Formats: sequence, structure tokens, C-alpha cells
Amino acid sequence: MSAEQNNFQQIAEATKGVVTPANAIDAGAFALAAKFVPKLDSWRGIAAVAVSYASDVIDGKVARATGTSNELGAAVDAVGDKIKTTYAAYHIAKMNLASKPLLAAVALQNVANAGATVYDSLVNDKSKVDVSKAGKYSTFSNSLGIGLQVIGTELEKNDPQRARNARVAGAVVGWGGLAVFGVRATRDYWRQARSN
Repeated sequence: MSAEQNNFQQIAEATKGVVTPANAIDAGAFALAAKFVPKLDSWRGIAAVAVSYASDVIDGKVARATGTSNELGAAVDAVGDKIKTTYAAYHIAKMNLASKPLLAAVALQNVANAGATVYDSLVNDKSKVDVSKAGKYSTFSNSLGIGLQVIGTELEKNDPQRARNARVAGAVVGWGGLAVFGVRATRDYWRQARSN
């Protein structure tokens, strides 16, 4: 261990990149989602899952700030996010909390992105697919759009007008994100995976 490393870097090095602040955030977010996604038909569930997804905004920043960014952490984040998203989509569809066509379109885009990643790992010696800004914006807009629809469903219990507004806003954000960012991201991932 280098004397110039900070405590976080020393721990990360000693654990081969497993124990890092960002991985701890991701693990906590995953546990929060696992517990509260089935309760998305309540304000408590919505708030807890929103916190879980908000962690995705800060984990990379924390990794960079502590000097503990590594490939393992990026992989843990990406895989954890996919599992969390699939789990949430299943429960949201099961409880009829958001538009099923929007959920299906987001799922198809994620399958296409995963296909590019799998193709990349099978064909290329070194991974060529990097998460793009369009990919990040697409994920954010999809999550926000579906989240607004879930909120709209909860609002229907007491405030039908706001419920309608939230669901329409969710549809606009979700479908708009797919059209503007999602298609571009998927195209870019496949182009990266197939580049020589």
C-alpha cells in the first residue's frame, strides 16, 4: 500500500475493490429497493424507492471523490441497477401502477442494451461499450417518467386531477426520454460493440 493513498483507497486495495464507499451506497440502495419496491402502492414505498434510485446519481461522484473508482465498482453498479430496475418493473406492472406499454418499451430498450453488452463481451477481447451520456439521460428519464406515473396512481386515491397530471407528465417524460435518448444510446452501444 502506498503511503500517499487515503484510507478509502487503502481499504479498496486491501479488498481488491470490493469495499468502497460507492459499493456501500449501491448495496444500501439495493437493500432499500428490495424491501420497498413491493410497497410502491404507498407513499412510504414511493419515498424509499426514490431514495434508492437517487443514490445512482451520487455513487459515481463518491467513487471519484474518494479515489476508489474501479471496474468492479462500475460492474456492480451496472448489474445492480439492471436487477433493481427489472424487479421494480415487475412489481409496478403487477400492481398496475404505470402504463404497461411504457414499461414494455423501457424493458425492450434495456434488453437491447444488455444484448450489446453481451455481444461485446463475447466478441471483443477488451470491452468497447461505455455508458454514454445518452444512456444516462435515457435511464433517468425512464425512471422519472415511470415514477411520475406511480405517483399519479397513488394520488388517484385523493386527488384525481393531480393524478391525471402526474400520469400524463410521466408518459411525456418516459416516452420522450426513449425517443430522444434511448434510441440513440442503444444505437451507440451496438455501434461500439461492433466496431473493429
